[in-house]
Amino acid sequence: MPIRALSLLTALWACGASAQAGVATAPVQTARAEDMKERVDDLSRAVQNPGESDRSVFEKAHRLFGKVPSSNIVVAPVLRGWDKEPTPKQEAASVARLIDTADKRLTYYNKDVPSNLKEAMQYGRGMTQNGKVDFDKEGQMADNQMGVYRYLSAKAELGTIRLSNFLSLMATKVGDALAYATLAHEAGHARDHQNGKLNPKDVLDGEVLAFKTQYLWLQIADPYGERVAFLRAKIINEKREHASEFLDMTDAYLKSLALLQETGGDEQKIREMAQTLGYQDGHDHKH
Repeated sequence: MPIRALSLLTALWACGASAQAGVATAPVQTARAEDMKERVDDLSRAVQNPGESDRSVFEKAHRLFGKVPSSNIVVAPVLRGWDKEPTPKQEAASVARLIDTADKRLTYYNKDVPSNLKEAMQYGRGMTQNGKVDFDKEGQMADNQMGVYRYLSAKAELGTIRLSNFLSLMATKVGDALAYATLAHEAGHARDHQNGKLNPKDVLDGEVLAFKTQYLWLQIADPYGERVAFLRAKIINEKREHASEFLDMTDAYLKSLALLQETGGDEQKIREMAQTLGYQDGHDHKH
């Protein structure tokens, strides 16, 4: 709308010209950032409204821009330090401790918890109480496997979850809440199995659902994405001084969490990530 654009420009020019020419202006006033935003939004709606007269648009623009030179806009500072995970406990984690930490972290979460994450956590809690979740005491998992949900595809019976023994020790480096991310993933598989959404053929579909559950947990455990980043930097520095397989595994674990965070929860990006990690349809999953 050329006339309206001209009206806005005229108002701007008039305000600037009055200031440059030394025209007397009103005393400096204090305005909240929220008030200024409301005025800007009001002007924007007026410009886009065909029913609003040009004169009205001009007056709104003049009231807005005329206030700017004589106003101190107060913006409330929002200051916080780098978000870091609390110092981890130095004893290897038990499954019960991982769940207890997750429940406590959830208590301090001030937003609505997505229903699919809440359901997965309930499965993880209930399966632990029923002896269906444990670390790999049988020694059947490969070193680079963090977790697995074992089930019979031909039966609806709830399966079992096994977590890597590395994960129990890794909690002493990354903290229980981030270690719980793997349990959230496997509990997501248990939930999907019971809901008829998990089978050995459509592996990628199943992994997208489980990784999405894991992503939602990370939104609670690391809301700014800074805790994983800080720990990665810390582990990399430790590796420079004392290289070890344990630190390599911890670094790889944190990198996998960071990759998931980078997807932003987008299911297509999660699918592509799963493929990059080696998941294929027709090949049973090993997280």
